[in-house]
Amino acid sequence: RRAVDDGGTPDDPSDDRPLWGLVTASRTIDITRQNAYLWDHIDSVFTVVEAHENPLAGTTRHQLRGLATLHTGGLLEIEWGTIAAADPPRPAEGTGLYRNYSGAVLTGHAFDRAFPGLGKWMVTLAAWLFAVSTMISWSYYGEQGIIYMVGQRLVLPYKMVFLAATIYAAAGIANAHDMEVLMDLGTGAMLWANIPIVVGLGFLSVGGLNSYVTRLNTGQFVKRSAVSNGDGI
Repeated sequence: RRAVDDGGTPDDPSDDRPLWGLVTASRTIDITRQNAYLWDHIDSVFTVVEAHENPLAGTTRHQLRGLATLHTGGLLEIEWGTIAAADPPRPAEGTGLYRNYSGAVLTGHAFDRAFPGLGKWMVTLAAWLFAVSTMISWSYYGEQGIIYMVGQRLVLPYKMVFLAATIYAAAGIANAHDMEVLMDLGTGAMLWANIPIVVGLGFLSVGGLNSYVTRLNTGQFVKRSAVSNGDGI
């Protein structure tokens, strides 16, 4: 363990706690055929340390994350991150090295713990079907938006851009972090586009709701049975 005082980080807003990191030696591990899938594309890992009180967990335990690289021959190297703490952290009793699963990968791993191989295929298939259906629906929404704004002449260029973005997302995103960054970018773009519309045209929705409530309370709506009998309009 080593202490580094670099004048504060986002983990240490008060700028009064040193940073502590973990130094571990590279080691060679034996990977059996049964657990080989656990080491496929290993990247983000963590261990558990005891330090100051963790307000998120309600305990003194914290995750210390690192990036793991598995080289040819089973040589494992880990580049650990740091944690800001007034006193030297120590490894939690009974802890070890854990892979930092997230999202669909975590769901698949949970299934694999009970039925090895099931989560890998079932969750992958479910995520693939969801992704395909999402691409179809959102490409259609975008196409209709293009038609509404500029007409049919830009539909084909729009489809080409959408297809290129789909290929980039499938081939260019290598980990969950990059995917989350792209998701945040897309969500932010939608917010910037929708907030001015909601602020500028929200009065139309409120007016429509008020009109509906007024007509409902004054009995202006006619029952379906009355309409079918010719008693209403």
